Amino acid sequence: MSAPITLIVESAVAEGKLNELRSLTAEVAAHCAETEDGLLTYDWFISDDSTRIRVFEQYADSDAIRFHAGNYATFLPALAECRTVERMTILGEPDDELRQMLEARGAGIFGPFASLPR
Repeated sequence: MSAPITLIVESAVAEGKLNELRSLTAEVAAHCAETEDGLLTYDWFISDDSTRIRVFEQYADSDAIRFHAGNYATFLPALAECRTVERMTILGEPDDELRQMLEARGAGIFGPFASLPR
């Protein structure tokens, strides 16, 4: 079994769209929780001044990320009105197909280097 893959997505909140973004993210999170078995963590964080968002996502494997990409696609236009994605960081080992897809979107990919021994 492959190790989980983590995504960290950094975004700026569009001016005047914070309340809409709050409502939309609750809807997206509920939809994903209900429909995605391979989604392990999906947490949204906001800066103290409410202008920046960080989304911490963890997936069981590359297939789970591909599924998520299609599964939440209907929310993308509304999300794009509420935030601007500035950076996407991938932690782990996506398969070649997913790596190409993520790199095409400008994601930085960081493979395993050292871990706390368990």
